[in-house]
Formats: sequence, structure tokens, C-alpha cells
Amino acid sequence: MNALFTIDIQNPGRYYALFYFLAFLIGLILLIKEGRKRKFPVVPWLLVITTAFLFFMIGSQAIKFNEKDWLHVFRLEALDQTPGRSVLGGLLLVVPGLLMAKYALKFRYNMMDTFAWVIPVGMTVQRLGCLMAGCCYGKVTTMPWGIKYGVMSHAFQQHAHENLLPASTNFSLAIHPTQLYDMIGCVIILLVLTRIKKHLKVSGNLFLASILLYSMVRFANEFFRVPSSGNGHFMGLTFVQVCILLLIPLLVSIILVREKRTRGDSANENVPSKAGLHYMIYFIFITFLFLLFSRWLSPLEIVTLNLVLLPTLTFIAWQVFKSVTVPKMRWVTGSLMAGSMVMMSQTLPEKSKSDSTKISYNIFSMGTFTGSSQFVHENQDCSGNVLSNTYLNNVYKANALGISRVVQQSRNRIVQFGIDGFSGTHTEEVDGQKRNDIALRGIHPYFQYDAKIWGFGFGIHAGRLSALIPYNLNTNNQITSVRKMSFAPSLYFRVGYINRFFGEMKLAQQFPTNFPSLGFQTNLGIGFGKNNGGAFRIGTASFAGLFLAPSFPVGKNLVIEPYLGFFNGFDGLCQKDLGFFNGFDGLYQKETNFTGAFSVRYKFNLKDQMLDL
Repeated sequence: MNALFTIDIQNPGRYYALFYFLAFLIGLILLIKEGRKRKFPVVPWLLVITTAFLFFMIGSQAIKFNEKDWLHVFRLEALDQTPGRSVLGGLLLVVPGLLMAKYALKFRYNMMDTFAWVIPVGMTVQRLGCLMAGCCYGKVTTMPWGIKYGVMSHAFQQHAHENLLPASTNFSLAIHPTQLYDMIGCVIILLVLTRIKKHLKVSGNLFLASILLYSMVRFANEFFRVPSSGNGHFMGLTFVQVCILLLIPLLVSIILVREKRTRGDSANENVPSKAGLHYMIYFIFITFLFLLFSRWLSPLEIVTLNLVLLPTLTFIAWQVFKSVTVPKMRWVTGSLMAGSMVMMSQTLPEKSKSDSTKISYNIFSMGTFTGSSQFVHENQDCSGNVLSNTYLNNVYKANALGISRVVQQSRNRIVQFGIDGFSGTHTEEVDGQKRNDIALRGIHPYFQYDAKIWGFGFGIHAGRLSALIPYNLNTNNQITSVRKMSFAPSLYFRVGYINRFFGEMKLAQQFPTNFPSLGFQTNLGIGFGKNNGGAFRIGTASFAGLFLAPSFPVGKNLVIEPYLGFFNGFDGLCQKDLGFFNGFDGLYQKETNFTGAFSVRYKFNLKDQMLDL
């Protein structure tokens, strides 16, 4: 069966994630631009947009919940699996969300219709991502414009599961390009909205018309799409089509009734600015909803929502600052606030006993590292049906030695440079069969510079290294969770006082070793106000959703550093739902990780020298 074109992408989730983010970004730009054109006040308008985005994300998932999912929701538990998403559910929940925001914020501006254009524009962008990723795909067709997908697509996996493909093929059967149908429908919606805009007299009806038109496009497209999970059929119609048939007359009736009771499009009324506190209360409420529902949102949705949450918080903070300060003295107030942050501590960041003492010493380090990671690759169709499972188990351990030199060049400048070396093993089993058995080894020369309230470092790893990538293909196109490499950079960045309170970000900069599971880390630390190397760190890492890393000084020369990490890590979370890096929708619903390490650092050859201050 011939096809107009084929799509063979090894990591389709990247495209879905990219265009999903772009759809919201473009929608945000359009809304901000329209808000400026209509002279909407910035802060409440951003709060309205935030509400719309959040309610859309919640609604797009909630409409797919089954009884078991709702039971988890009411118990405030995480869902067992991703239920899938429906644009219609998101659009329907946006309407009450916008009404809530309008009245809670006393936003007396005609703003509903600004969202009418975002629907077709955003869906056009998103469907391009669906086309590349192969989700929301169509039924098998003999039409000359059909498309075929490669082995990593949902279509190929479903056709293979249903034994529709010969064993030697690398492509699915030709299917309807339903994503293109949707995109064409959205372009038509834009043209229709442009024509009927002048004929709709009541504010908000253009937005309802946009939802109505997209519902009609989706109804027609549903005849060519593979039905969603649990859709069933009623008189030849899917569950989605039945719902749309009920929705269309309702929307038409609402639009006609509102037009018949024409009040005209009332002019935008200026709202007395209550700025600060009122907006802050609403922002806290929306943030609470976001945190409450975040366990059911994907990492991609959380990142996307922060696209508007963070600017909103910035503007609100500025409004609050203006409301509590005298206009002519704001720069003085701001300078005092910034100065107080800088002057909170005058303590040196490292081990000096006095401001006039230069210290230099060597550090000998030794440590051991162990861990395990288990992934369940759930090959699903777009509706969440599990077609097959692949179990990938990784066990690893290593030992390391290191030597470094620490020099305090001045009271606020400390330089450290050294080299670490490690040796270990990494074993991967796929469905109980050993796939990789790697003898790990490597060296890591590095340099680190610490000032009073910041620090940075860099280095390079060289040797026989491996990394965990929950979804990867080896040279034989077999699923694996291992990536092999010979070189890898290391980076380090700190902000804050090392002996008080600080934050750190690390890329492959962990002793005894980062390989294969600790690629990226971010943490907060408390130094307890002492210069003896004691601190307590808590943070997240690539395959440790939470890690605890205290440092215990023993006497003057010895520091003991245990490390314990567990739960789903940063990389696993990003891969879990939408394949932010390498996977795709529903790829890893089950993942467990454990990381443990123990190291000892011994300081010797300590020298004190008086500084010429």
C-alpha cells in the first residue's frame, strides 16, 4: 500500500514536547499583544491568562479520567497511568475558568473574545507536533495521501500488535493524516471567525463560536481517527462524537439567546486599581490550585505553565512594592533591600580561622558508590492502551580515589584543583536477559573557584563511561536504557554563603562518581555557620527524585560524606509522560531508583600564612 510520504523519527516525543510548548508560547504572545492593543491592565490580564492555561490543562486530562482515576484524585494520590488528553475537555473547562477570573479580579473588560483566535492558532501548531510524533493518528486508508510511520510510532506498534504487518517491514500501514485534517480545519476556522466577527454583537460569542467550529471539525475528523480508549460506539458514532452532538446545539442556543438579548459590546470600563494585595491573594489561590493538581500534570505541562506564572509573580511583586513604598524613595528602599541581602553574612566561605590567615592544604578522598534503576517501558497507543511491556533493570557500583589542592588566595577567594579516578561495573538486563555488562573506569581533572557568595567549577571526564537514558536505541535498533561514551564535561555553580545557606547546581560533578545515574543535580544546603566543612544538602538528581547528602566533620582533618537518593529522578520525570528528551507519551509509567554512596575526605599538609592585608 503506497503512501504520499513517510515519517520515521527515532525520538518522536521531542517533537510533541517542542510543539506543545510552542503552541502555548505563541498563544501567550498573541494574548499579551491583544491585551496591550485593548489596553488591559498587565497584572490582572496575566492572571486571567494563567487561569485559562491552568484550567485548559486540567480539563484536557479530567475528561479522560475513569472511575479509578477519579478515586485517586479524591484521595489526592498520583494516577497509575497517564489517562491521555482531549482538547475539547480543556476548552470546556476554560469557559468557567475565565468567568471565575473575570469576577474574582473584577476585570470589567471584554476579554473573552481574545481567546477565540488562540484556539485555531494553537491547535495548528500543536497538530504539527502530533504529525511529527505520530500521535492522534488515523485509520488505515487506501487514499493516495496516506502516510506511513516508522517502528517507534504508535501506529506501527498497534499495527504490529494486531498482526497487520509482515515481520520484515519497518513502516506502518498507510493511514489517514488526521493531524493535517485538523490543521486544515483550523485554518478554515480562522477564515470563518474573520467573516462572522462583525455580525456577533455580544462579547464572548466569538469565543463560543470558535469552540463550536472546532467541535464541528473534530466531529468530522473523528470518522478518520483511531478511537480513543473506552470510546465505544453508539449507532456508528464514537463517544466523543456523541458528546459533540450534545454540545453543538447547546452552544448554538447560547449564542443565539445572547445575541437576541443584545446589550451591545459595552466599552471597557476602567477598574480602580487595587493592585498589590488583591492580585496577590488571587495569585496565591491559583498557585494553590496549580500545586494541588500538579501531581496529575506532566512535567512538560508544569514547565509550560511556569511560562506565565513567573512573569505574573514578577509583576505582582512590583505592584506590591509600589503600593508599600514612597514613589520618590523607591530606589533607596530597593537599594537597602539588595544591600541587606549582600551584607547578611561577613563570614569567609571556607576554612580560614581569621581574615589575616592564608590557608593551603591537600585533600585525599576515597569513596564507594552503588545503585539500581528499574524501568518499565509501556508501549501504549494514543489512548493509553498498553500494547506491550519491556522491563529494563540496571545495577551499578564503583569505587573511587581522588587528590586535590586547596589554596585560599585571599580572604574571599579560594581555588581548588585536583583529579579523581573511579572503577566499577554497570549491568543492564532487558526482560531478564543481560544486554550490557560494562566495566566502568574514568578520570576527572577539575578546577573550582569559590568567592564569598558564589562559586563555579569545570572539568572533563574521560574513560569508559555510561549514562542512564530511560529510552534509547542501540546499533541494532533494540530498546536499551544505556548510553556509552568516552568523554563528558563537568560543571559546578553555587550561589549563597557556603557556611550559612546556599544553592548548588552540578553537571557530572559528584564524588565518588556520577556514572551512570547522577548526571545532573540541584540542591539547597545549610552550613550551620561553621568553617569546618560541615553542611546538610537536600535536592534532586537525574535518577534520584530526592537525595540527602550531609557532611560530618570528625576532628580537624576528616570529613565523612554519606549520600542517599531515591524516588523518580529529574530525567525519569521528564521522560515519564511526554518524552521531554528521548521518549514519547506514556513511555515510562513505572520507575524505581536507589542511589547510595559513602566517601571520606582527609585534609593534610595544612599550612598557614599571614596575608598582607
